[in-house]
Amino acid sequence: MFFKVQGLNFSYGNTPILKDINFSAESGQILTFVGPNGSGKTTLSYCLAGIIPHLINGKLTGSVFVDGKNIFEKQFDSIVKKVGYIFQDPENQFITLRVRDELELVASAKNENMLSIIDTFQLKEILDKAPSELSMGQKQRVALASVLVASPQVLVLDEPGSTIDPCGVKKLSQILKHLKSDKVIILFTHDLELAKN
Repeated sequence: MFFKVQGLNFSYGNTPILKDINFSAESGQILTFVGPNGSGKTTLSYCLAGIIPHLINGKLTGSVFVDGKNIFEKQFDSIVKKVGYIFQDPENQFITLRVRDELELVASAKNENMLSIIDTFQLKEILDKAPSELSMGQKQRVALASVLVASPQVLVLDEPGSTIDPCGVKKLSQILKHLKSDKVIILFTHDLELAKN
């Protein structure tokens, strides 16, 4: 699987945020973008996941290709099958009342991968809990698992370590390394420890 960003520019009104962004990656790679708050990381992550321009307006030029197809020319519901997105605050992702429902919402009836994901993310004991009952580390794991159930080719994470403790960050790093074999993983963070791991 090949991922490519070409000549990407974005402005909110007259305020330029991204200028001539170019990079590419293949399955098995983790790309990390490190920068302080306000540096445009979230805006870039929104572009890579198609949230810009489909859900957020602004002046956009350039292209984001997944396997040779420009996602800006696709419907948003087809993009989310290819590009999984994890918000900085995982609570922004939940739309159901139980962890089990969150996973099953995007799982096909014959999704054999779901049991493996539940095991990998240690979710069996919390499947019938509401997201509001979970710790931040558990919420982060559920958010990641619910995206992976759809088997995206690209995984974009915006500041995934910002709401969890150092132990959770270490566990997250291990999970990402395990996942990278068949995906492009793009990580946005200001946390140098997470970037190094």
